[in-house]
Order: sequence, then structure tokens, then C-alpha cells
Amino acid sequence: FGSMAASPLLLVLHTVWPVVFGIELAHGAMLRRAWCDPSVLPTASNELHTWIWQSTVFIAALAVSAIAIGMLITIGVFPRTAERHRGYLYSRSLRHVLHRGAILFAVYVLSVVAVLGIQYWNWEAAAGHTTQAAWVRALCHHYIVTEEPVSTCSDYAVNSGQPWFKVGGCLNYMNTSWAATHAALPTGAPSWDYGKPFPAQEGGRSFFGFLAATIGASG
Repeated sequence: FGSMAASPLLLVLHTVWPVVFGIELAHGAMLRRAWCDPSVLPTASNELHTWIWQSTVFIAALAVSAIAIGMLITIGVFPRTAERHRGYLYSRSLRHVLHRGAILFAVYVLSVVAVLGIQYWNWEAAAGHTTQAAWVRALCHHYIVTEEPVSTCSDYAVNSGQPWFKVGGCLNYMNTSWAATHAALPTGAPSWDYGKPFPAQEGGRSFFGFLAATIGASG
């Protein structure tokens, strides 16, 4: 059983980690800005809405192209005959590529949104008005203060080339007086020592808490 299960598990492992790495590199700045922006909730993030809309248009274009090629095959533009078999095979292969590409890219988009959704569900967001939101603002500010001198690649937005905390509402974290008032570590919260996550969440937000705590504690 071990040898039978090892191959699929390795396949999943070698498929998932590049996807996770790609999400972090390509969308890390957008996700951090949406979650840490103290002025706008993630559900109202213009950048996130624009990316979802553009991704939806791309998926629709792939799907429509696949349907169009399928219709051309059905009406006989690419007949399944010995004389024109290459055209039929090429068109059928292209239709499969477009169809599966649309499905895979849709799953990818949903995965990116799910990352932010899990964060938001378990931790609130910086624009909220609860103690959880205060923790998020403190965490975002601590991350910025720690990373600002030498930001990681994923801190830079792909479209603008600017760090996520130097655009829009996240600029507030660079204001010392604002940060002291609105992004201070809440009373009773643990220190920023690694390996000491925030307290467990209450009520319905405890589900996926272990995952959110891991993501949040790591910045």
C-alpha cells in the first residue's frame, strides 16, 4: 500500500508547492494589502476586485474559445476523415487544452481568494473595529517595521513595483503617531517572539484556526 500511495502523494506534493510559491510571489503583495489595509475591508478592495474581474474575463475567453472550436468540429469544419485527420486532431487537442486550462485557472483563482478568505474568517481584517482587528493592525505594523529595510520579493506588487505598505491606506502604518494609536499591540496579547501564536479564536471562527494562526504568526 505504501508504494501505491507514495507516487500520488509525491505528485500532489510537487504540484502543490510550486502553486503555493507562485501565489506568494505573484499575489502576496495584493493579499497583504487587502488584509492589512486599515481603511477598507478585503471585500471592498479595488485591487482585488480588478484582479478577480480580469481573471474571470480570461477564464471566460478560454471557455468560449473551447466551445467555439467544439462547434466548428461538430458542424464539420474539421471533419474526422483520413484526408483531413490532422486538422481534426489539432482542433480537438486545442479544444481540450483550452477547456482544461479554463478549469485549472478557475481553481487557481479560487485558491488565491480562499487564502484571503480563511485569513479574514479566522482573524478579521485590519479595517474592522474588534479586538481581532486591532491584533491584525498590530501584526501588519510589526511586519512592516521588521521587513521595511529589506523587503522580500513578494512584498512588491507586480503591476506597480511598489511595496504593498507604501500604497493606499497601508501608508498609515508608516505614520508613527497613527501607528502608536491604531496599530499598537493590544493589552494582554503575547509578545512577538516566534513560536508563540495569538490565543485561539472564539465561537465559529475556531475552524481552520490552526492554519490561520500559522499564516498570521509568520507574517
